[in-house]
Amino acid sequence: MAKLDQLARQAGADRALAGSIVWNDKELGWIADWRLAEHGKTYQWQVRGVSFDEAFRVAVKGAAQILSGNGQP
Repeated sequence: MAKLDQLARQAGADRALAGSIVWNDKELGWIADWRLAEHGKTYQWQVRGVSFDEAFRVAVKGAAQILSGNGQP
């Protein structure tokens, strides 16, 4: 995450939200894993079996929760 945050700062952002989204036939949806570093801690959260759009909503909601100081998504 440190390297991604450094690249994000070079691009004019404060930090990076990193993740992956993979289709899963068994779940009949997308599995998304997200990571965000804040105050020396890397937070990780996941959602399974959702639409592609919902996977991104979970990413933004989780990042907002962390950055607002309300802990783990």
